[in-house]
Amino acid sequence: MKHRDIRYRKQFDSAWEDVGGNGSYAVCIVAIDPMSKENGGLVIDKKSYPKQHGCDIEALSMQPGDMLFMHPELLHWSEANFSSVTCRVLLAGYCVYGANHRNYPGDCTNDITLKRPFKNGSFEIQAAPWKVIGDTNF
Repeated sequence: MKHRDIRYRKQFDSAWEDVGGNGSYAVCIVAIDPMSKENGGLVIDKKSYPKQHGCDIEALSMQPGDMLFMHPELLHWSEANFSSVTCRVLLAGYCVYGANHRNYPGDCTNDITLKRPFKNGSFEIQAAPWKVIGDTNF
């Protein structure tokens, strides 16, 4: 589905504010597998940010390790992957201090569990080996 990430940011945190007036966050995509139009890779409208007239659609090609930083106003989407090649990516983001007013899902304590797969298909569940200590407002 075509979308701009800014739309979801505002739905998630109604108190979120664009500190400085330039989006206040960026999304980073790191290709794990080769990405192309053929395997459901990312498609962008290069004229969607900054807002220009018309459109300029491009299906991105990325190799494992390639990184893309996207402005939250950039219109983007993925097509279906009908190939036999996976299209895995790592998503990360950066938000300007003071823009978020609500925590992301979870309790932000890093108290999560890890699942380690065994060859027979079962999983071992164990506590996370880390813990937030002290003030995390840095």
